Amino acid sequence: MTSFEPVRPRDPQAFYEVGTTPFFACAADPRFSYTLYLPERDPGERLPLLVIAHDTLRTPERYRDVFAEWANTRRVAVLAPLFPAGHGLAWDLHAYKLVDAFGVRYDQVLLAMIAESADRFGFDGSRFFLFGFSGGAQFTERFLLLHPDRLRACSIAAPGAITLLDPESAWWVGVQDVEERFGRPLDVDAMRRVAVQTIVGLDDVETWELEGDAFVDHPLWMPGAARAGRTRLDRARTLSAMLREAGVPTEHVEVPGVAHLPHGLFPEIMAFLDRQLAARPGSVA
Repeated sequence: MTSFEPVRPRDPQAFYEVGTTPFFACAADPRFSYTLYLPERDPGERLPLLVIAHDTLRTPERYRDVFAEWANTRRVAVLAPLFPAGHGLAWDLHAYKLVDAFGVRYDQVLLAMIAESADRFGFDGSRFFLFGFSGGAQFTERFLLLHPDRLRACSIAAPGAITLLDPESAWWVGVQDVEERFGRPLDVDAMRRVAVQTIVGLDDVETWELEGDAFVDHPLWMPGAARAGRTRLDRARTLSAMLREAGVPTEHVEVPGVAHLPHGLFPEIMAFLDRQLAARPGSVA
């Protein structure tokens, strides 16, 4: 038994609601599910929440487990959604990254997961922390654009494609049609109240998955992704500069010796989250 595993209760239902949990179907849309890590908590205690958006490989339980000890010592609940591949289009890998695809609003699915589980599992889902790597970073950035009012902070790690604050280009390359498409305008003032970290490995320069916008024959493809740069390193730099220019408090981190793998980024991501946890809610560290 590792140091962060809790003493589990004898009640057969409660046993599965402390520490690492099973995957639960989302009641609002059972095609999607989520797992949690839950520190022991007192009755009525409301823990802060970290949501982790998985990458294209879709192993949310691995990210949950990486953050388990951190969550236990900081007393933070972790929720990791699973957005399966192939929904809406056979063999599709990308839909969730774009938030709105094939008739699914993935941002609304996530918000439903949080709403239905917050009271049961004792966390505060009103404003939460959000982290995503690679494909999950794409989801994280776009969630920030659409729902800044729900975020205390977010860490956007090595995104493969980003949405530019370009009023002349349609979603997902730009934000021209955000209000028409999502029913709410882009709220840059609210984004300025969210602490943002952009982070990438200095060796994250392979382009085999990005060259020529690799899924050019995919129905969700749009020309323009390459405008943000040739590599993930370039695109993370573009994203950081864009957010800073818009007045969003953004720290940019480039980690030496790290390519397109998340493990070398975790210490900096956890340190960023520590600083934001220490800040008063509504303020930025």
